[in-house]
Amino acid sequence: MEDDENTFIIGPNGSGKSTLLRILADVDRTFRGHRAGPSRGDIAYVPQEITYQSSDRTVLQHLHDQAIHSETIALAIKAMHGMGLSRKFDLERRLCELSGGEKRKLELSIAFSSQAELACLDEPTNDLDAAGIHWLQSAIQNSSIPIVSITHNSELLEDSLNRYIRIEDEGSSIVSFRGLFQDYLEMKSRQLSSSCHQYLQAKEEKKRLEQAINKKRNWAIKGQYKKPKDNDKGRIKAARERSMKSARQAKAMETRYDRLPDPTKPFEKPVFRWDLQSNNKSHRPVISVINATVGYSGHFELGPIDLNITAGSKWLIKGHNGIGKTTLLRSFTEPGLVLDGKIEVKPNVRIEYLSQEICSLRQELSILHYLVEESRSTTQQCMHALSLAQFHRSRCNELVSELSSGELVKLVLCCLSLKSPQVIVLDEPTNHLDFEACQIVIDALSEYDGTLVIVTHEAKFEEALPLIKVVHLEEISSKRFVHPKAARL
Repeated sequence: MEDDENTFIIGPNGSGKSTLLRILADVDRTFRGHRAGPSRGDIAYVPQEITYQSSDRTVLQHLHDQAIHSETIALAIKAMHGMGLSRKFDLERRLCELSGGEKRKLELSIAFSSQAELACLDEPTNDLDAAGIHWLQSAIQNSSIPIVSITHNSELLEDSLNRYIRIEDEGSSIVSFRGLFQDYLEMKSRQLSSSCHQYLQAKEEKKRLEQAINKKRNWAIKGQYKKPKDNDKGRIKAARERSMKSARQAKAMETRYDRLPDPTKPFEKPVFRWDLQSNNKSHRPVISVINATVGYSGHFELGPIDLNITAGSKWLIKGHNGIGKTTLLRSFTEPGLVLDGKIEVKPNVRIEYLSQEICSLRQELSILHYLVEESRSTTQQCMHALSLAQFHRSRCNELVSELSSGELVKLVLCCLSLKSPQVIVLDEPTNHLDFEACQIVIDALSEYDGTLVIVTHEAKFEEALPLIKVVHLEEISSKRFVHPKAARL
């Protein structure tokens, strides 16, 4: 990797992108071979899942822990402001009180303000709002140090010359390309077209050889048993020689046929599929939010809110990071978050919630065991759902802890499809997913006839989902209780 270029690592979920990035960042040293480059202390690394060992520490304490110089803290605070965090942002807030987007902005601000020689970013747009993504685009393009990033966000990849490393076939193949992302997509299209042409040629060659072998075999058999009517010994001998020659030719063709590789159809590689059904047959209200205020007493309040969510309706919750989108979604299934007013879920309505935090899954279970327990489905049904989600039968006994973040999301989506809920509540469902899986999730949700409430910063959702109702939380009153001695941005 050169000093003057940015590198983007792309590829399907589970192919080893995060593992490669951890090796480049000198975080993972359990590998064969040799790595040359900056050491861990000279690399800014932002992982895919942001967790803190001591989440009771404040933002300001965390900045002091990570920064070497006071000017670095000042630059980090300036970057946080550039990503859309208000100047009233309380630096005395505890890390555990931050939203997913606020955590991401905090870590990115530290990474770009450090004096590192290299920055390694794993899915940096996860949870970010539009302001954060815009700032990140500019920061990557104007960075004075090389950036290595894993991303599924096409906005980061456009309008600049970069290097792309695509990991394919579960890590067995790596393709490198320099140029514009659009040029890369066109190259991939040409490669697919060429592979299809080669496949058809190889298939036709095997078919031609097979027909020729059968023809020679038939000649050999006929020549061996067919005798002239006059029993002429010379003609009998000549017929047998022709028969033996045909048999030898057939044998040589068989050897050539066996040496030909079996053609692999490039466009038949397994793809992630998500089959959603709800059995929804009415348009009655399923969730009623009546003059409700949600949040955490003494820390944060959002409301009052009034929503009448009917069966089959689609709702998109929008707002900047930290405004309370996740809190509102969680209040549908956690009554303790309702501080005033009421949220009524109608009887016999099944709600399934996909959390923003996927690392809380039961890591000690196998993939199949987890799915059987969580979905309460049969082993056969779970095996079928796993096959649709690109989990081969041989992987069913792998532990949940061995899955990549993208594969964990696919596993949870499998569970949702088996439960067939009337209401699906999704918090950033495309986080961690590769390009192809993102589009498949969007397509499946656009055809889903149940009730959908979703938080996402993907612009594609608003375009793809028909008759979607948008709730802008900026239009709803919110209040965050500030620490008495709070430091501000």
